[in-house]
Amino acid sequence: MNISSKSYYIISTLILMDKYNTNNSKISVRFISKKLDISKTYLEQIFSILKKNNIVQSIKGMNGGYILKSNIEMISLYDILKMSENSFNSKFTLNKINLYPEITESIISTVNKINNKINNELKSITVKDISNISEYISSKNIPMYYI
Repeated sequence: MNISSKSYYIISTLILMDKYNTNNSKISVRFISKKLDISKTYLEQIFSILKKNNIVQSIKGMNGGYILKSNIEMISLYDILKMSENSFNSKFTLNKINLYPEITESIISTVNKINNKINNELKSITVKDISNISEYISSKNIPMYYI
């Protein structure tokens, strides 16, 4: 399973909106675009997904922008992946081989248990959890290692 840049930017946008949300104030596309260093056009696509999924509300006009309609404590990683990935599939699959049906069924049962655990874990991690980890890392100046 891969997490696309679209999912990454959806999560980042929500974290920034929550961070800079004072008294339910509007956040502009320009502001988020500069913070994330992405194009306004791409960010509009992100907001379109969030709006379609009833997570943000757009405010039209000269001083327009977006406001959060949902609390990021209620939005799971599973929700993000479902809304942003066209072919989101958190499942391992097995091509059925009927040489030994009892072994095949046992493997399928095991794979189904793994799938359920993955989905439950994705559902248990919220955008707020990710935000808290990010804040902790930046406050402790913990070095990030990339592989």
